[in-house]
Amino acid sequence: MPELSHDVAMHIAAAKPKALDETGVDQAQIEAERRIAIEKAREAGKPEAMLERIAEGTVKKFLKEVTLVNQPFVKDDKKSVGELVKAAGAQIGGYTLFVVGEGIESALTTSLLKSPPRLPPPRPNLTRARISPSG
Repeated sequence: MPELSHDVAMHIAAAKPKALDETGVDQAQIEAERRIAIEKAREAGKPEAMLERIAEGTVKKFLKEVTLVNQPFVKDDKKSVGELVKAAGAQIGGYTLFVVGEGIESALTTSLLKSPPRLPPPRPNLTRARISPSG
C-alpha cells in the first residue's frame, strides 16, 4: 500500500488534477465547456442534431483530464488511476496538493521595495494522498 500511495502522490504532483472525481468539478465550469463545444461545432458547420453529442463527448474528455480517478496513470497510461487503485483493493479518500510559491506573487510584483523580498529557498511540489483498503 505505501508504494501505491507514493505512486498516486507522484501522479498527482505531475498531473495536477482539479478534483477527485466528477462530483468535485464545478457545474459552471462543466457548462462553460459544453457551451464552448457547441459554439465551436456550430462554427465548423456541424448539423444541429449532432451538437449535443459533440458537447457530451467534449465534456467527457474534459472530465477525464481534470479528475484524478479518470486520468490515465502516468506510469501506465493504459489504466486510469481509479482502475489502478481498485485493482489494489484500495480507495482514495482524498488528496491535498501543495504548490510551493503559490500566493507570493503580490510580494514579488511590488516594485517600490528598497530591497528584494527574502524568500525561502524553493522546494519541490509536495503531495499527500490518503489511500485506504476498501471495504
